[in-house]
Amino acid sequence: MIITSIVGIVISALAYILFQKIREIRQLKQELITLRDEIESKRASVSSIGIKLKAVELELKSYKDIEQKIKDDQSKHEQVMKDNQEKYAELRKEREAINEEIYLNTEKLNTLKEEIDELKPYINLQESGLIRSQYKFESLWDCEEALNIVRFRQKELIKNSVLTDNEELMNTQVFKSIKKVATRAFCAEAHIIIDNVKFSNGQRSLVEINKVFSDINKSMQFLSCRLNEELRDSKLKELKIVFERAEKIEAIKEEQKALREMMREEEEARREAEAALRDAENEESKYKDELEQIQNDFESTSSDEEKLKLKNIIEELKQKLLEAVEKKERAKSMAEITKEGHIYIISNIGSFGKDVYKVGMTRRLNPDDRVKELSNASVPFKFDIHAMIKTNNAPSLEKKLHEKLENFRINKVNSRKEFFKVSIDKIKNIVEDLDGEFKFSKLAFSEAEASEYYQTVTLEAQDDQ
Repeated sequence: MIITSIVGIVISALAYILFQKIREIRQLKQELITLRDEIESKRASVSSIGIKLKAVELELKSYKDIEQKIKDDQSKHEQVMKDNQEKYAELRKEREAINEEIYLNTEKLNTLKEEIDELKPYINLQESGLIRSQYKFESLWDCEEALNIVRFRQKELIKNSVLTDNEELMNTQVFKSIKKVATRAFCAEAHIIIDNVKFSNGQRSLVEINKVFSDINKSMQFLSCRLNEELRDSKLKELKIVFERAEKIEAIKEEQKALREMMREEEEARREAEAALRDAENEESKYKDELEQIQNDFESTSSDEEKLKLKNIIEELKQKLLEAVEKKERAKSMAEITKEGHIYIISNIGSFGKDVYKVGMTRRLNPDDRVKELSNASVPFKFDIHAMIKTNNAPSLEKKLHEKLENFRINKVNSRKEFFKVSIDKIKNIVEDLDGEFKFSKLAFSEAEASEYYQTVTLEAQDDQ
């Protein structure tokens, strides 16, 4: 019973020491800043003391010269010298104490520098915040399957999660307790980090897992124990897979959003085409009825003058009827051919600055309606239209233009953001190069008006005056 109690006490003490060391190591970085400030302060104190010492030495020298010259004041000078010597001795002791403190703090600083050097390989990656996709899974199912394999492997690694070079310690209850505590601490910390990984903190999460691994290992150094690197590598792999799964989910959301936007655009275009078709049919029916009525009047009248007048009206109605039929056919074609549409090239100097253009597609019968939608409350100024290109294959033309402008894309991650940092002349040249393939019936580019923006600038200048 006594031995069991002693072992229990030792285990508790070791666990307590282990967690104390972990907390101390986490505080070292913060202490580094404080220690640097203290060292600078102490150095300033040493410099001040050195100046004081020089002053005292000069004073001693002065009193010695006076002693040679003024013998009748010998006793007074001796007392002064004695006082100054005591002061000098005190200052020397103070300087030695400060030097000793500086030495100890320098040792701590060097220790912290060594810890920082260990993390230097991760510092640049941490600043970027991003993890480059490594596995490139085809689907979410592949991500989940890979996660299951990694986590199953971790269950096997936990059996040998802690290693030691101390053979005497290896088969003891103390080692089992150390292994249990260290493994739980590492896995719990890693689990929290992995659960909170986001697109913006992916690389920082990798660094944090490595830091936890390093801290726990340092806390077990005095026991000649260390965590198994294979367990750490497995946790890092799990984090990367979870990150890529999050990326895959975000990509699916973006695809669904794009699909919904395309369906909405197509539905709007279909409704506009159907409305235009109804209007054209009504117009055709109206002119047919009017033409029939006028023709009946023409047949029934006997006046040559009236017939001539009615004949002119008939010719005019026939022309209007022909235009109405053509309009109906165009509307019918638009309703049947969903690829037909317009490519718009627009800018918003007041919102995004100069030489930033949005190149997009719309299937609306009136493409300006789409630009008006974009100039809603989400931007402070309305968009200016530089070009509106009609084409029989709007999706294909848009894709070609985006491919040609890919190097100028502002958002390199989300391809749905169709903004490009490029000159209008460059866009114009690219469009003209594609003319042979898409056969544009009309192609014209205009400069940005940006009237609201420039009026605002003028008003601000007047206010400043």
